[in-house]
Parts: sequence; C-alpha cells; structure tokens
Amino acid sequence: LTGRGDAISWWVKEIDELVIRKGRTITILSLACGNGDTEIGLLKKLASPDKVHFVGVDVNPNMIERARVAALEDGIQNASFEIQDLNNPNLQGPIDVILANHSLHHLVELDKLFQHLAEKASEDVMFLINDMIGRNGHVMWPNAHIVVQEIWRRLDQSYKLNGYSKRYDMTPFNRDCSEDGFEGIRAENILPALIKHFDIDLFLPFSTLINRFVDRGYGNNFDANDEHDRQLILDILAVDIKLLKDKKLSPTQAFIRAQRKGSVQNPQFLFQTPEEAIASRHYNLELNDYYREVEAFLPGKPNPVSEKMLQEEINIPLVSVVIPVFNNLEFTHKCIKSMLKNTRHPHYEVIIVDNAST
Repeated sequence: LTGRGDAISWWVKEIDELVIRKGRTITILSLACGNGDTEIGLLKKLASPDKVHFVGVDVNPNMIERARVAALEDGIQNASFEIQDLNNPNLQGPIDVILANHSLHHLVELDKLFQHLAEKASEDVMFLINDMIGRNGHVMWPNAHIVVQEIWRRLDQSYKLNGYSKRYDMTPFNRDCSEDGFEGIRAENILPALIKHFDIDLFLPFSTLINRFVDRGYGNNFDANDEHDRQLILDILAVDIKLLKDKKLSPTQAFIRAQRKGSVQNPQFLFQTPEEAIASRHYNLELNDYYREVEAFLPGKPNPVSEKMLQEEINIPLVSVVIPVFNNLEFTHKCIKSMLKNTRHPHYEVIIVDNAST
C-alpha cells in the first residue's frame, strides 16, 4: 500500500525526506512507545539519525525503563523515553513528526490528546499512523459479520480451531475485547476525532474481513506453504477488497498521514475517503452484494432463500441458560457479568426467572 515492505520502512522514507526538506534537526514523538523496540529499529534505519531528536512516551514505567536500557545498549544518544499518561497529556513542542503504531486504539481521551497534539505541532507537522480503526473492542460491524459468517459456515473444520481457547468455534470469535482492558476501547472514534483536529492527506485503509481469518486466533490454521491455503486467503482478500471499493464495508485498519488542520489541498485516498469509511460502517448489506463471490471459491452450501433466513441461521440460540432468582440483585448482576466474561459458546440465550422477588 505504501510502496514499502512494511509500515516502519514507509515511516523511515517519510522522515528522511522531511529532514532534507527542513534542513535542520527535527523532533519526533512516538505515542505509547512501550518497550521502544519499533522506535529504536526506526532510528537505526534513518539516513541522518543525527538530525533527529526523538521522544517516546508511555504510561508504563517498566516498559519505559526497558526502552531506556535498550537505547543505551544500542548506543543511541538522541532519544529519550518518558513516563506520561496520554489520556492527560503534557507534551513539549513544537513537534515535527508524530508516530502512532497500534497505540491510539488503546486510549480513551482521543479528543483531548488530538487537540493537545495540534497545539504542540509545528506548522508543517506530519502525523504518521498505523492503527486499528474498526469497531470498538475489535467487534465486527454487523454488515461485515454477515459476510464472515457466510464464509465461516463453508470452511472446513480444520480452519476453525481457536488459538486461544484451543477449541473449535462454531462461529468466528466476535467478543468485545475492550471488556477486559483497553484493547480497542475507542477504535471506532479514531477517525472522527482525527478529522476534527487534523487534515488527512493520505488514507490507505484495508482489511474488512481478512483479519478475522489470519489473526492470532485462527491464523495458525493456515499453512503458508500450502497452495490451497494461500489461494483461500487470496480469495477472501478479493471479496474484502471488492466490498471496500464498493464502499459497502468499512476498513478495520489503515495507514494514515495527517497534517495541520486547513493545510491539505489535494488529499490521496485508496478505496474510500475517511468520511466514506465512517459511513460504510452502517451500509445495509444485501445477499447479492457478496454471495456470488463467496460461492465461487467455497461452493457446496445451499443458497439461503433470503437474507432474513441467513440471519436466523446466524442468530439461533443453541444453548439456553436459565437463572432462577429471588432478591439479591447484586449476586444476579455478578453472575451475569461473570458469564458474559467467561462464556466462549457463540450461540446462547439467558433466561432470568424472577421467583416473586420483593
């Protein structure tokens, strides 16, 4: 997408070109840098590392300490790593380059952070982002869920082993990951908040469906050396790209380059604009939007009579959990919360029977 092998190589190219244009030392800020592995690797690849003052920030003091040690061991003199909560930022400016590598979707106060960054940014700031921009908690949008379910029901059982639970899933994992922490806590809010405070001049969105099959949950079920598995991935990807191009599904990931608000005249987009990516989250997908393409590479299942019939097949509760209760609302709440957190079964319903509570 970027003309480079990975996001970091793209960032290196952008930073090297910026150093040449400015003809001076530039300041780079990395948001939620963690152990600093990515940042140190990037600094090693720069053509003129002596023309860079680098700052990495993270809320975890142990990670910051590891980053400091790693930078010292690699002989990097122009980098500092600082403890800071980006939900309540207090950064020093002016900042020439802002980096966000899979970090924004862990943050809650996006509007506050983006406003603060805009205030601390230099006039020609470059904000480089590689992040998740799908639904909060990495849950699938309903329209994407329909297509993934259609592919899933046709797949061989061998592709359905969940790498986390070590069990075969009847339906693909679609649990809200933000319930256990900050994973994807406000992923869907990244684009709207970014547009509010910056201009996006390069938007390269990707992945509406494919991530669900090749991520850490199910990716190990595919053999990269197997021609059939490789072709299956390419076929799913082709449906993914078609629905992106048709603006019928919204991307879950993107490479983004943003600049100061009001400065971009000729933005470049792939498949969708940022505004279209937001709107397509709620596109009312129909069976003929995807069924023929899926049938072409995964034939053999009967054609659902209607979209309603397919939805009913998806939503049938196979297990009923009956909870009789009598007063003690606190315990009922704890019971339900625990069940929602720990139940992996994809199709179930909860029936609460109140035994004449007072």
